This record gives sequence, structure tokens and C-alpha cells, in this order.
Amino acid sequence: MQSLSDGYVDVLDARDHLEDGEAAFRDENYDQADTAFSDAGATADRAETTFSDGEPGDEASFFDDAFDRAFQRTSVLQSLSEGYGLVVQSRATAEAGRQELRGRNFEAAKSKFQTADSTLGEAERVFTGAQSDAGEAYGPEIDRALCRVGHLRNAMDHFVAASQAGSDGDRDTLESELTAGETDIDRAGEC
Repeated sequence: MQSLSDGYVDVLDARDHLEDGEAAFRDENYDQADTAFSDAGATADRAETTFSDGEPGDEASFFDDAFDRAFQRTSVLQSLSEGYGLVVQSRATAEAGRQELRGRNFEAAKSKFQTADSTLGEAERVFTGAQSDAGEAYGPEIDRALCRVGHLRNAMDHFVAASQAGSDGDRDTLESELTAGETDIDRAGEC
């Protein structure tokens, strides 16, 4: 069926956009990453529409399983796009927290890091929700996304602790928590 082949062209394009977004994120080009993740979501939406337009009616069809698989893959791509969009958003909030921390505005920094962690928690829920549909085709990508989010959330916990230590005047703990947070950020890049 033509809609299956046309839709899968969009699925492949969406996957390419996701890979571009991941590469841009690793290179710390967050605007480009955000654009690529947004493009992936829009392309996955287009694939879903194409599949829906060509889906067989109520009658039994040889293509039912193919359409089911196509919809699952599209759903996973949409989740990856949404989740990584949240990761990029959290990164901007965390960077604002780092600026506050450098300015010794410890309570404001703590609040920013907590907000970033909350946004990462949303991303984690989106990725986790996609696990059942991921299968072999997208399972490794979902696992990698969850690995990254886990390390980034750990980093936010360390940055919150560093901010609290700064408020308490405990410079040694502030420094050790910052170092631990940076280590977790590095680990996220190794997923």
C-alpha cells in the first residue's frame, strides 16, 4: 500500500531529525537541537497522518499488522521528540541556575535546578511511556534517552545540594557537589 511506503519515508526522516538533534545536543548547540527535535515531531505527526489515511477499514486486511507496527513506531518517534524537547528546555533552566550560582544567588539557583529536575522528570515519564512500543527498532534509543535523563537528574540533585551548601556557607560541600554534578553531566554524554 502506498500509504505504508510514504509513511515510512517520513518515519525515516523523523529518525534522521532525532539523530541530528542528539548530535547537536552533544555538541551543546541547543537551538539547533531544539529545532531538530521539533522537526522530528512534526515529521512523525505527518507519518501518522499518512498511515491513518491509508489504514484499512473494518474488514480484515493483510496489512493490519504492518499498520499496527507503523503506528507504534510513529508513537515512539513522537515520544522521543517530545522528551528530548523537554531535555533541551531543562538545560536552559539549569544554565540559568548555574548563572545564579556563579552570582552567589543560592536560593534562586536552587529553584532553577529544582525546576530543571521537574522538567527532566516529565521527559523521563514520556520516555518510560514509550518503552512498551519501542521494541527492537527503537528500544536502544529509548534506553539511551532514559540513561541520559537519569544522569541529568542526578546532576540537578547535586546542583541543588551545592546551592544549599552555598546558602549554608559550606564551601567544601558546594565544590564537591558541583564536581559531582559535572561528572553526571559527562556521564549523560556517554550513554
